[in-house]
Amino acid sequence: MAVGAKGLRSLARTRAKRVASAVLRKLRRARSKDAIFGALVELELETDTLKLHQLPPLIRMLNVARNFAELVDVYGIETFFPHWPEPYGAYTQDAISWYRTIGAVRAARYLERGAALFPKGKPPAEHSEAFEAVERIQKRRPTAFTDLDRQFRGATAELAR
Repeated sequence: MAVGAKGLRSLARTRAKRVASAVLRKLRRARSKDAIFGALVELELETDTLKLHQLPPLIRMLNVARNFAELVDVYGIETFFPHWPEPYGAYTQDAISWYRTIGAVRAARYLERGAALFPKGKPPAEHSEAFEAVERIQKRRPTAFTDLDRQFRGATAELAR
């Protein structure tokens, strides 16, 4: 029996919801930062075949937040926007709003200031466009991203409280 594209999308959403429910149960029981990040990594591994837009909104924001913390802490904020295969820049405004909602005000400000470097304050949603935009910003203002990294060092810790 052949399953059409609509059926495959429905199956992906059902799988994402089932996995999300299991991981959310683990998150509720988690009592340490390591346990929280472990559950989030498990969630990402279980849903890695799905595109971010296929995930339920809460799970999408957990994924974006975890990757924001990891990417900027290790490589700097300029790596967050053109991330491959799906650039997180497409979810910047949602993430800023969500960070504020959960009380991660410095993390929200960090991401907001990073996004403000792009034309009209909006990072491109497509990988190659985002990568090229980051390169143009770095040509125009070579220390723009590293200055933000220094100014907001430690801000991502708010995401794990």
